Amino acid sequence: MAEAIITVILTQLAEIMEEQIRQQVRLVVGVKKDIKKLTSGLESIRAVLVDAEKRQVKDG
Repeated sequence: MAEAIITVILTQLAEIMEEQIRQQVRLVVGVKKDIKKLTSGLESIRAVLVDAEKRQVKDG
């Protein structure tokens, strides 16, 4: 009887731990995607600023 209870408890703990690990992995993957988006956005902003600076020198 005790073994059955321990088995059930261990199974539930394993399921909880598995879900926690899955959530952590999703967080890490999400952060990596966000960093890529931010990097891309910053590169675009930099390109616009460089172009604006060139135009200012040319027109100035």
